[in-house]
Amino acid sequence: MHFEYEKSGLHRVVYADGMYGGVAPRGNHLNISFFSERWPIPKQLDFTPTSAGQNWAKVEGEPKAKKAREGIFREVEVTVVMDLQVAQSFYRWLGEKISLLTTSQGEVERIESNAKEEEHEQ
Repeated sequence: MHFEYEKSGLHRVVYADGMYGGVAPRGNHLNISFFSERWPIPKQLDFTPTSAGQNWAKVEGEPKAKKAREGIFREVEVTVVMDLQVAQSFYRWLGEKISLLTTSQGEVERIESNAKEEEHEQ
């Protein structure tokens, strides 16, 4: 059987620092929300101008007042919902990819180690 893939208009690549989720309330799906972490972006910064006609794009110094959230900000990028069969397939697929990644990282480390040894021998 032949399958063709096409990216939807909503397709995007997201970076994930972690995930949060679990079984849906009705117990028939799994919800996984992927998030990225960052320090909060200020909602407002107040500066005291140092001269008339100052270019605000180049304001220097510390702000005199700042409004921002506290702590680490987790921005939920996307939520994936899947049934049990897809979750089991994803589990197997992810295990295979983790195994390949682990092997390839070990190979890269071995190559880098050999290159350093050859460098020291010269």
